[in-house]
Amino acid sequence: MPPEEHKAAYRRIIEAVNAGDFDALDAMFAPDMVDRNPVPDQVPGLAGFKQWMATARRSFPDLRGTVEHVLADGDLVAGRVIWRGTQAGPFAGVAPTGRFVAFEAYHIARFEGGRVAEWWGNADIFGALTQLGALPGPG
Repeated sequence: MPPEEHKAAYRRIIEAVNAGDFDALDAMFAPDMVDRNPVPDQVPGLAGFKQWMATARRSFPDLRGTVEHVLADGDLVAGRVIWRGTQAGPFAGVAPTGRFVAFEAYHIARFEGGRVAEWWGNADIFGALTQLGALPGPG
């Protein structure tokens, strides 16, 4: 799979999360994919990624990611996404606030046989919690 196709696949993954399309992920991830940054109590494999997605969408039902940057090199893709949404469910121990947040996340995906075999993700959870009023802001 050429790097341009990997980049397109990464964008489709973010679109599937945006749409809440769990079934679309089956074609994009290996069932036994490894999530290198799972959330607490996340099960392994694609089931765990779907578990994260369900939890994120319960916290922010209108969750939308915008891919700002995506780079590919060989079988690896790196992306920067801005996630936006209104908190309507619990998030990281914070009761629903009804507040809108926007925070960055960075991902690396390793492809094997046309599907994601490994996934790394790092999101600005502190920034989101600050916007929700759960943490003090700067200065």
